Amino acid sequence: MPSFDFTDRGLRALTPTLGLRVDYWDASMPGPGLFGLRVSPAGLKTWTIHYRLRGKTRRRTIGRFPLMGYANAKKTARTLLASVQQGSDPAAEKQRSRADDRATVRALVDAYGQHVEVRRQAGEFRSWPDVKRSLERDVLPAWGDWPAREIRRKDVIELVTQKALTGPV
Repeated sequence: MPSFDFTDRGLRALTPTLGLRVDYWDASMPGPGLFGLRVSPAGLKTWTIHYRLRGKTRRRTIGRFPLMGYANAKKTARTLLASVQQGSDPAAEKQRSRADDRATVRALVDAYGQHVEVRRQAGEFRSWPDVKRSLERDVLPAWGDWPAREIRRKDVIELVTQKALTGPV
């Protein structure tokens, strides 16, 4: 685990080691954890932090070099390591956000239905039964298990076109 003062020229000069991932640590950044650059055997350079929280060693990637520069990565690392000192776990938060990104259309329709049902009982959303029926009949069979973030404009156009060809209106 080599440690040195990072410079843009020095970071660009780092080369992959055959068959090994090598972590280079920034010597100019003391603190509760380590901030550095991981170089993969394929040459991919990734900013990373390492820290200990509740007896466990954790690692979180921040971004890729050179897309994310040294100054921006160091600033982000300081923010994340400061949150570690306050007791939060940046790696666990990233995993939770990834799980949120994988929310399926079915899960979103169910969550929306619960929200709307409360409003409908208050007399605000009278058309919900019709909307729900349309979603269950047309959208859920086509996209129910898809991650919502993967649906694109072309998918919507295709679904609407199919419905237009089969529906009377």
